[in-house]
Amino acid sequence: MRVLDDYTCRLCGKREERLARIGDAVYCTACGARCNRDRAVPNFQLETISGDFPTATRRWEQDYARRAAKAREHDE
Repeated sequence: MRVLDDYTCRLCGKREERLARIGDAVYCTACGARCNRDRAVPNFQLETISGDFPTATRRWEQDYARRAAKAREHDE
């Protein structure tokens, strides 16, 4: 399986994004030296109050509003 990761050259310091198999050595395109794989930080954002993902919170709010409107309509 190939994975897209960031790599930094040990010799010249050039940083680039490469598609490579896990465990394979990656070499710099500028100088040919071996590159180090950079640690990737996950890119996600938690909603600050409840800790849920923002899209899940919005979906719950929309569903709640829809059910409340339906209940009010039924009561009338």
